[in-house]
Amino acid sequence: MTVDNSIGFGSFTGPYTRFAEVTQGTLEWLRTIDAKTGKPVQVSVSSRLKSGWKLSPTASGGKEILEITCIPRVDDSKPQGADITASNTLTRYPFEGDRWQMYTRTGKGCWENDIPFPTRAVFP
Repeated sequence: MTVDNSIGFGSFTGPYTRFAEVTQGTLEWLRTIDAKTGKPVQVSVSSRLKSGWKLSPTASGGKEILEITCIPRVDDSKPQGADITASNTLTRYPFEGDRWQMYTRTGKGCWENDIPFPTRAVFP
């Protein structure tokens, strides 16, 4: 299900998507297991100026979800103009075994949607 929040809210808003799957005859929001914490997380992605996602084919013939999000941060301890840094978080949601997993990696940089989406090889 996608809801478009982009009207009038600036560049950090946009279409927000949640996935559902059939479980024992009912629709449930897609949940994954965070590989770092082992905790369940509801899967939601967005398409904005500094974030995007896509479905990517897997070697087994299935699909996985790839997401990139750039988060600018302001450091109030630095002079104005030198106070902004950014990082990209790359997230991969594959279906492994009998459940969805979530793998993330964060690094320097700032992806924006006017450049090509990163290749599958850069995701964790």
